[in-house]
Amino acid sequence: METLSWTVDKVTNNLCRVLSYLNMNYSVFTGENKPLYYNPEPQPVAHGESGLDGPILAEGKVKAEEGYLNFFEDCLKNKITILALGPLTNIAKLITEKPHLLHNIEQI
Repeated sequence: METLSWTVDKVTNNLCRVLSYLNMNYSVFTGENKPLYYNPEPQPVAHGESGLDGPILAEGKVKAEEGYLNFFEDCLKNKITILALGPLTNIAKLITEKPHLLHNIEQI
């Protein structure tokens, strides 16, 4: 199975750049770099080489961290709603690896 680390890296980097540009200092976590069960079908043409073609945003102060499952675990000490985009691999990993936390997910 082909890995998508280049796509995950681009998306993560773009999010960090946009948040920095907007002067918003939120936590960003790098997610999974491959789907659980199927071959990936990235569509790089749709968004250009950078994945965010159009604006040129400088590196900023927001940096991505590892450990998104630990972040989810911290968040799920309370009831939450998850708004997610993309193939949802990170949510699938949460459900399969930490099913004891699911009672605090109100909606996905």
